[in-house]
Amino acid sequence: MSFGARILLATEAPLLQPPPVDEQLQRVLARLRQLFRYREYTTLERYRADVPVGVTQRWVIPGDRQLDIMPESVVNSAVRMRLRLARGSLIELNANIEAQPDRWAVIGGPPYNDGVLIIVIWAHPNPG
Repeated sequence: MSFGARILLATEAPLLQPPPVDEQLQRVLARLRQLFRYREYTTLERYRADVPVGVTQRWVIPGDRQLDIMPESVVNSAVRMRLRLARGSLIELNANIEAQPDRWAVIGGPPYNDGVLIIVIWAHPNPG
């Protein structure tokens, strides 16, 4: 099981020096601008993991938060995952996601600095 997350900072303020935008992010930026009211999106972190079904992958993300993702099953190439976002002992989000190959799941909202964090999740049933 191969999956990953990209952590973005979404802000309204223009960036003094915009970071380079890679091909993967470019594909999702137009959609993010439709979904959210923010104009600027900056990648803060990128994560990738290959784990078996039923194993939790844990990452520390900006804002003193912890992101746990556990692939639960694969059904018709879609990966069902359980996601948890915590800040200390406070669980900010519990979600069940069904990620289709070559599609992104987008979660937005926790405040960070002068904007919010946007978490973009992807998954493939086979490592690679």
